[in-house]
Amino acid sequence: MTVLVSVKINDGVVMAADSASSFASGMVYQHADKIVNLREGLPIGAMVTGAGGIGNESIDTLLKDLRRRFNGEDGARKDWALDPARYRLAQVANRLCSFLFEFVEAMPIRDAVDLARFLVETTIGFVKFSIARPKTVGGSIAIAAITKHEGFQWVQRTERVRRRLSPKVLRSDGS
Repeated sequence: MTVLVSVKINDGVVMAADSASSFASGMVYQHADKIVNLREGLPIGAMVTGAGGIGNESIDTLLKDLRRRFNGEDGARKDWALDPARYRLAQVANRLCSFLFEFVEAMPIRDAVDLARFLVETTIGFVKFSIARPKTVGGSIAIAAITKHEGFQWVQRTERVRRRLSPKVLRSDGS
């Protein structure tokens, strides 16, 4: 589990995070950097959660590689350098997504839907049966998928959303 906190006030933003990081092997390490300045000299930060690494690289190492690109230090990706006078946050966010998706393993969309459903159901069950935790997760589950070719599609909607929106739903049987 990760704790990330962001506090926005008039004077700026404060970011805080724990430092435990877990890997697919089951190992948990206590010294992960979950807050990163994505471009030296610019006020662009990110906080990370989820797996402690992708493939053989830690998230910390991957984000340092991205920072090298944003700083113009990656010879193969000079076009990623951020111009301090002209950069836009949307550009940074898009490149961050592109960078991280270079490392995501392929998975069929329906399997990803099943995984997402499983993770939400598991979290709801964990919270439901945890005595010491407040019951802050629960209710019906809404699932949507966004793909390159089909765009946004509902997979499963809550009754409230179902009444409000269009009937197009991506079904797990392919119809």
